[in-house]
Amino acid sequence: MLLLIMTGEGIFFLPFVMVRIFRSTILDLFQLSNFQLGTAFSIYGVTAMLSYFFGGLLADRYAPRRLISIALIMTAVGGIVMSYYPSFQVICLVYGFWGITTILLFWAALIRATRQWGDTDAQGKAFGFLDGGEDW
Repeated sequence: MLLLIMTGEGIFFLPFVMVRIFRSTILDLFQLSNFQLGTAFSIYGVTAMLSYFFGGLLADRYAPRRLISIALIMTAVGGIVMSYYPSFQVICLVYGFWGITTILLFWAALIRATRQWGDTDAQGKAFGFLDGGEDW
């Protein structure tokens, strides 16, 4: 369960936490305006919203550990692309890509793995650990 909590926190580090902590540095480094960064976040939001509809189908078909592993690796690939100081258009593509990797591949698999960990008699405890894990 601790690994599920850590992956749940870690996968969103690149798309959200980095920008929240280092916003002015990222805007300067990539030569972006707040509007452009907001556009990238909007692209993430739209792809994530669309991904919610299909994530459950994937999580029902494939093992959660496989989907979570693929999602973590692919999200990291997006981070590697960002390390090359891409153009605004590529940043938008990366944020769209992250919308797919973090939601389509990861989110439903995380929920399924948590449900399986909790079995039938401890699902409330499992989801409580997952939700409260960020406060540890």
